[in-house]
Order: sequence, then C-alpha cells, then structure tokens
Amino acid sequence: MDKETRTQIERDLENDLMKMLSVVTLDKFSNFLVDKGIEGLTCRICGSGDIGVPLTTHAGHSEFLNYSKVDGGGPPHSLFNYEYRLPCNNCGFVHSFAVYPVLKWIEDQEGGSGSKAE
Repeated sequence: MDKETRTQIERDLENDLMKMLSVVTLDKFSNFLVDKGIEGLTCRICGSGDIGVPLTTHAGHSEFLNYSKVDGGGPPHSLFNYEYRLPCNNCGFVHSFAVYPVLKWIEDQEGGSGSKAE
C-alpha cells in the first residue's frame, strides 16, 4: 500500500471515530450515568460533588464530551483506546469512563439509529 492511500485510510478512520464520539453530549452522558445507578457523581477521594465534565466541539458538531486517547496497544482507532476523563475540581482526582459502554448504551437507547460502536 502506498503512503498516499495509507494516509487517506487513516484520515477516514479519524473522521469515522469523530462522528461516533461526537454523539456523546452532556445530556446523553448524564442519562447514561443515571441509567447505570450513578446519580450525583461525587469524587471517590474527597467526596466533593464538583466534578468537571470537559466538553469540546469540532467543525459541524455541537458540544460533546471531550475524550482522551489511552495507549493500550492494539488497533490505533479501536474504541477501547479512548476514555472520558472527569476531574474533581476540588482535589484533582480523575474519574475515567471507557468510551465503548457509553456509545453502546446510546446506540441501544436510540434503537441502533446512531453510529455502530466497535
């Protein structure tokens, strides 16, 4: 495979990943937590309820949860290499949520009308 083709495939994978991740709005993530029995997220270390939820935007998308890439090996664009990091604004402890279960939950709630998760 030549370099140009490889670059285009990489770009397409990045775009597909962005489309999937951009569906996770603050409301949907909050509903996910409530559905999983987590109401009023509090810090596991200091007990503070002041948990930050970083949001981001990307061209053509409304605000959605910012995500972080975790270098876990395997395919570089696997959903298992991404997580949501919610920092405690009091002590700095970071709560991590895997991306895949959130996307799967949204897909199930929307009857499969959303993007397919890996």
